[in-house]
Amino acid sequence: QVNAQEIAHEESQNTAEITNRMLRAYGATANFANVNNSTAISDGVIPATMPVEDGTIRTAYGGNVILASETVNGDAGRGFSITYTNVPQKMCAQLVNSVNRLQRYRSISVEAEGTGQTVVGENGEVDIKNLTNACSGDRVAVAFVYQRQDAGAQSTLDPCVLPSPANETRSKLCPTGYMGDIVEGRSAS
Repeated sequence: QVNAQEIAHEESQNTAEITNRMLRAYGATANFANVNNSTAISDGVIPATMPVEDGTIRTAYGGNVILASETVNGDAGRGFSITYTNVPQKMCAQLVNSVNRLQRYRSISVEAEGTGQTVVGENGEVDIKNLTNACSGDRVAVAFVYQRQDAGAQSTLDPCVLPSPANETRSKLCPTGYMGDIVEGRSAS
């Protein structure tokens, strides 16, 4: 169980790094229409901690990562997805929760073989019941969808956005090699 938690934490760090690098690489154009594994690899978006073999991005647990452009609200290229394939059952919920602690995505979905896709999180909120049910398969795919903000809108990554409710706390896992959680808080007035 500890190994699954460590790997989920490592992959959540990779997901956050990929997202941040995507925003730096393509954010100026505000268009992610050409995002895929090939462009991300050639543009240096993939962290050095993730092995790349013949154009395939590998994970620490033996699955793959697939990057793709996403159409959001009918707007092609408004977002991108980071999909982890072959996620082991024992790591599925941990991966979703670890990633969600670090970054807020438009949606998080889990797809188990033969059961279809289930949205388990939207705009930073995870439905634990849906997550538990969706992660019950042996190997699942987990997709994190980032949505570009409209011009003039506050980014979902901006730490200065006033929380609603006025006080907000969240927990993050400690870095690899440490035990426990880091509790962060912010308030608005």
